[in-house]
Amino acid sequence: MAQLEKFEKLEKGVNELVERYSLLKHEKDSLARSLRKESGENQMAQERLERLYRERYQLRSKIDSLIAKLDGMIK
Repeated sequence: MAQLEKFEKLEKGVNELVERYSLLKHEKDSLARSLRKESGENQMAQERLERLYRERYQLRSKIDSLIAKLDGMIK
């Protein structure tokens, strides 16, 4: 009878490990999806920021050109 109890205890432990493994695997997959989503959003934000910097540089160049023209008219 003692052997059967040990086997049942072992079986219970294995079942708990399998269940815990499944839960952890599901959590890992969920976190991986979240990370990919965040990485994609970060990439989009980075691209938008770069586009805004380019636009800012272009506007700055145009403003500097206009200021130079006005300055040339005054002198």
